[in-house]
Amino acid sequence: MNFALTPIIAGDVLKHCAMVRWSRSLLFFVLLAASCMAFGQQAGSSFDHMSTTFPLLGAHELVRCETCHIKGIFKSTPITCDGCHVQNNQRGALAKPLNHIQTTDSCDSCHTSASFMGGRYDHVLAAPGSCAMCHDNYRATGKPANHIVTALSCDQCHKTSAFAPVLKFVHSTLGGNLTTCSTCHDGHYATGEPANHLPTPDLTKCATCHVASTQNGFTTFAGGQMDHTGFVGGCAACHGPGLAGFAGISAMVVMPPTSPMGPSSHIPSATTCESCHLGSLPQGLIAANSLHLPPGSLFATPAPSTAQIHTGVTSGCASCHDSNYVWMGVSAYPIVPGAVVPNAQYMGFQTRPLVAGGTYNVADASHPTTGDCSLCHGNTAYFTALDKPANHIPVAVTSLCTSCHTSSDFSAIPTLTNIHANAPSTTTNCVQCHGAAAPSFAIPSAGFQVVGLPSSHLPLPSTTSCETCHVGAGSSIAATPVVNGAKFSGSLMSHAGITSGCVACHVSGGKGSTYVGVSGVVPMPVTAPAGATSHIPSNTTCENCHAVPAGLIAAGNTKTAPGTLFASPLPTTAQIHTGVTSGCSGCHEAGNVWMGVSSYPIQPSVLTAGAQYQGFQTRPNAAGSQYSIADAAHPSVTAGPDCAQCHGNTNYFTAIDKPANHIPYAASSQCSACHDTTNFATIPSLTNIHANAPAGNCAQCHGPTAASYAIPAVNFAVKGLPSGHIPTAATCETCHVGTGSSIAALPVVNGALFSGSLMSHTGITSGCASCHGPGLATSFVGATVVVMPATTPVGASSHIPSSTTCETCHLGTVPGGLIAAKATKAAPGTLFASPAPNTAQIHTGITGGCQTCHEAGNVWMGMTSYPISPAALSATVGTQYTGFQTRPNTAGSLYSLADAAHPSASTGPDCAQCHGNTNYFTAQDKPANHIPVSATAQCTACHTTSNFATIPSLTNIHANAPAGNCAQCHGPTAASYAIPA
Repeated sequence: MNFALTPIIAGDVLKHCAMVRWSRSLLFFVLLAASCMAFGQQAGSSFDHMSTTFPLLGAHELVRCETCHIKGIFKSTPITCDGCHVQNNQRGALAKPLNHIQTTDSCDSCHTSASFMGGRYDHVLAAPGSCAMCHDNYRATGKPANHIVTALSCDQCHKTSAFAPVLKFVHSTLGGNLTTCSTCHDGHYATGEPANHLPTPDLTKCATCHVASTQNGFTTFAGGQMDHTGFVGGCAACHGPGLAGFAGISAMVVMPPTSPMGPSSHIPSATTCESCHLGSLPQGLIAANSLHLPPGSLFATPAPSTAQIHTGVTSGCASCHDSNYVWMGVSAYPIVPGAVVPNAQYMGFQTRPLVAGGTYNVADASHPTTGDCSLCHGNTAYFTALDKPANHIPVAVTSLCTSCHTSSDFSAIPTLTNIHANAPSTTTNCVQCHGAAAPSFAIPSAGFQVVGLPSSHLPLPSTTSCETCHVGAGSSIAATPVVNGAKFSGSLMSHAGITSGCVACHVSGGKGSTYVGVSGVVPMPVTAPAGATSHIPSNTTCENCHAVPAGLIAAGNTKTAPGTLFASPLPTTAQIHTGVTSGCSGCHEAGNVWMGVSSYPIQPSVLTAGAQYQGFQTRPNAAGSQYSIADAAHPSVTAGPDCAQCHGNTNYFTAIDKPANHIPYAASSQCSACHDTTNFATIPSLTNIHANAPAGNCAQCHGPTAASYAIPAVNFAVKGLPSGHIPTAATCETCHVGTGSSIAALPVVNGALFSGSLMSHTGITSGCASCHGPGLATSFVGATVVVMPATTPVGASSHIPSSTTCETCHLGTVPGGLIAAKATKAAPGTLFASPAPNTAQIHTGITGGCQTCHEAGNVWMGMTSYPISPAALSATVGTQYTGFQTRPNTAGSLYSLADAAHPSASTGPDCAQCHGNTNYFTAQDKPANHIPVSATAQCTACHTTSNFATIPSLTNIHANAPAGNCAQCHGPTAASYAIPA
């Protein structure tokens, strides 16, 4: 390109350069020339772009002409932003992106031609709606992930110029959205509780202490006030050692350290402050940065008691009370007395006595210098000069301390010789120290412990004493008392006095190797499988068959071969069968052979009529063997019952033998009378069974033993007394046999049942109430019973309150003869109304007071049998009012007299206060607890009014008292004369 420079003024150069696309370097050259010269253009190419009303400014001045003027066409080239800057335009101009803020305004409302970036957005003029329509993290910056949870519009808290910092956050604008502070202030959405915040029991109650934080314009949590109310975490959660550094708290009263020990150190403690400082809990709100008081001053009053200080202390006395140990606040516990005084109680804070006394210790040169205090002193309220510890080993009551403690230092362990010589007994009762209590006698300072019964010791009864095995010639200890060097090893075992049974040690499988000091025990052989080396099945009570060894046996003795030690003497048949309940075939089935049965040879060895078969027998087979006879007719194991079904003698077998649970039968009856077949497992008919039963005693079979007569092979059982049977001691036939009853006559025949029987009261001694008591009508099998009516509510159909001993009052009404068990019961009261109970019967056992039954309006079933007589208030002194009476009223009734002057239920006493006779009432009757009066005194001499509930004057009472005996009323019986009303 050729340039022709033309002189022009500087202003024209600048204007032309702003309108025409010139090279920046050329413009720079022209300006440097400073000669206001113009440059020349190629002929015909000069063009002033300003004339198009679209100046080329900003980024446009760098664009080539043909970019906008496509194919050299200048006319109709767009001059607005959205004319070129649209999607898919031909000029390649940048278009508005899909995530552009929604707006219909022209581009130059926000953007300049310099760049689309950094556009200025006027929210006041151009915002189409709410902030969230654009600020959704797609079109424009939206809420971050950790933004506080809220449904409020953005401009409630933020300026339109920037989102951060927040202009304000008014908690009250949240309204129902606000639940608790911790909903937002959790360290995620908003500032949460710092790691070094005071421990709080409930994170939902920040406002308890930060009460000003929820007001409008909240800016900080600082300056909160601490409220102790309701805090259940214990003082130590905040006030424990080293916990002063909580957020926003400049100072806090904390528990002083416990070491190093000194007057500014707290005594060792479990840090449960409130255990001792009960009166020092702050009340109300306290500023978090309030200055704390000097350590100890707040908690010094009231001073903790001795019991409080020692509660929970388990580390030993010396931890706090050793020489020179002084702690904060011990000046509140002055030592008294300050010197050694025999048998004195040393109060105040004490440390270990030393040669020279001090503020907190007495002078005592002979006191041990080591060892915990509790070894000799057992009282935390005070110390005494000498005190035997609670875990001291037992000593004889006549022994002195110096008998064992031969040195001045009680922590030195006495010799075994001295200890045993001064034991409660030197020859017996070793278990008092060496039994279960042995660990409790440990002396910690010397590492000494009494030897107790080891866990692997041979089982022994509690009555067996140690010396039975461990003392004597050839045993551990030759003789008592025990001397130094004695041990329990090498003892001889004595079976004498052992009552726990051989099985405790000699059980099958053997536990010999588990007992301390025992090398082997003879165990019981296993019982399975059956064979010549197996023990017969047994309840493992060895001593039932085998003799207990006598004398001492060395614990390390080599055990003998199984069976040899116990083979002699041979167990008897009775011993072998004792306690066996599993049936004969468990041992005597065909082929069952056991250890030692060769000692019991079978005889006779062949089937012999009427013979007694001795020796060890198994079930007979078609072919005999060493332990069974040949008997092809004998029931087999699959077809026949257990041996006990037919054989009942363990001394021998017979061809036929009645089993032990056979039902009773008459002595004259033959087996064939019932068992009319050759198979005894077939059940006889009921007709035959009852025809051959013992006469006149149904209960012999149908009573409590009925269940024992079951014949297992055929699942047959004798009917017994049902659980819901009426209580009776009478025989079954009293009710169940006779005309109209279950069984017309004896003997019973097939098909007979017990249902439909007639009830007889003859011989019943258990009392009417056992059947006729309240609620018992439906509890008996097949019966309907007249029962005692209810006693409440009060009324003519209710029974008077009673102990339900029916026969006390209804003595003449026991039914005679038989009554059908399902007979319809009579209407309540009709059966027992005659004869009517007399007054004495009715009142027997009544202790609840007269008015319980005789109060105004109380009427009971059957009262019509006791008409009131006289029916009106009689003027005759001493009139006896018989019949059923209730409290007199102003207006009389069927069961009460008219007497307006009589005390009422609300003002007067119980009837028994004035009336003492249950046979009748009288107008006046002196109560049993009346104060003594002269024999000549009249009632009216003291009771000057018609109302006896009015207390007489003291003048009248004393004027009519027995002469010359004040103690008669004012002595020990004074309280018995109280007049309750």
